[in-house]
Amino acid sequence: SDQPARMGNVSFTWPLGDRTLLETRYGDFAWDQSNGPTPPSSRAGPAPHFDTFTRVTSVNALSFSDTQIRTTSLAATVTRYLDRVAGVSHSLKAGIEYERARETSTSGFPGGAQYNDNNGTPAVLYLWDGSTYRGSQCRTAVFLQDQWRLVGPLTIEPGVRFGLYRGAVPIDGVTGYKNHSNSPRLGVAWDVNADHHTVLRAQYARYHDPLV
Repeated sequence: SDQPARMGNVSFTWPLGDRTLLETRYGDFAWDQSNGPTPPSSRAGPAPHFDTFTRVTSVNALSFSDTQIRTTSLAATVTRYLDRVAGVSHSLKAGIEYERARETSTSGFPGGAQYNDNNGTPAVLYLWDGSTYRGSQCRTAVFLQDQWRLVGPLTIEPGVRFGLYRGAVPIDGVTGYKNHSNSPRLGVAWDVNADHHTVLRAQYARYHDPLV
């Protein structure tokens, strides 16, 4: 079994004046997994044997598999700091995230066959040419949030996030997946003694599982 992986990230921050901040980031992840026979056996054969009585595997590895995963992501946010308006200062942030992931998986029997023996005697023969599938997914998310610093020890952070999901696994045709999400969020922070030593926080938010 061999499982090399690598990842990389780059981020960039740019002040657009004294009240606006632009932040971007790029990430890349690659993972390869390979399982299978070692010499003198190979994926070309000979066919493996598994004894259902003794539970012993012999001749070759029962199967082989290869998996390649590639994921790239790109995100950008803009934050705008505003003076107090009617006693409230604002920190408005808007952003977008994009992620694309691809996976290719191949599996099969060495020699295209597998023997199931019964105490040393061949009993069942499985024939399989193997299979390959290629899956892909895309996720796009847009969000908007604000931070209200009210007069006194109270801070409120309302926001909303919208997600768009697309996926496909072409097996016996093309099977597509399409969905979206709307996620309201609201956070409140209260500086109890107005000295930044004790803060009470509460949040309401809606979260979603990642697209797999």
